[in-house]
Amino acid sequence: MTSPASPLIGNGATVPGAPGQAVRTTVTFLIFLHLCALAMGVASRNASPSPLAFQLRAVPGVRPYLQILAMDLSYQYQISYYQPARVGPPALLEAAPEDTDHFFELELGRGEEPPLRVRLPARGMQPPLRRKRYQRLAVNTAMLVEDDTLAGLIPRAVAARLVYETSADSGRIACRRVYPRPMDAWEANNPQAVDPYGPAYLRTVVEYDLIVQPGQVEVLKREAAQDVAPASEER
Repeated sequence: MTSPASPLIGNGATVPGAPGQAVRTTVTFLIFLHLCALAMGVASRNASPSPLAFQLRAVPGVRPYLQILAMDLSYQYQISYYQPARVGPPALLEAAPEDTDHFFELELGRGEEPPLRVRLPARGMQPPLRRKRYQRLAVNTAMLVEDDTLAGLIPRAVAARLVYETSADSGRIACRRVYPRPMDAWEANNPQAVDPYGPAYLRTVVEYDLIVQPGQVEVLKREAAQDVAPASEER
């Protein structure tokens, strides 16, 4: 005779080693809570979240749970939200800045020696958490580019450390963005088109010249060609 809590199969026989009804009910309930939290995270982190999504996200325990599992991220990926980028040829896909990779590119002058070129994070940097932190710094730089007060803070801090470590006396630092590849990029015979970090997919978000003085480093933003006023003609 089987107990009421014993799991049964179609003919009434007990499944050997299967958990009891109480365990299965608890696991089902936890899975339900997990899916609800994930749905709240997706609904509140898309292109146009509703006020209800923000209210659900504020339920106690939801946001910390999503952060512990690294699910508190943007879900506006170019796979489902994309349009041609407004950066000229080649045709690239536009996506939210936080959905694309960014990195710092530095060129440090050291007197008569050849300039030292540094990329942060370097491709393949380990551990991955360190690489993600540098990428996040670069993403934040890109998102603050329109703020004249805050835009240069992160590049200056990154450059100051490297200037100190390398004894550089001049240089520049650029924040570079990696645009998503078009879906048909694999059909190209050009290796640079296949490489996701190839020159065809890189664009400069902002660039600064480094002003190195004793004990401090300052940054001076390089203006893009379209932002520079045309020179007045002498008469």
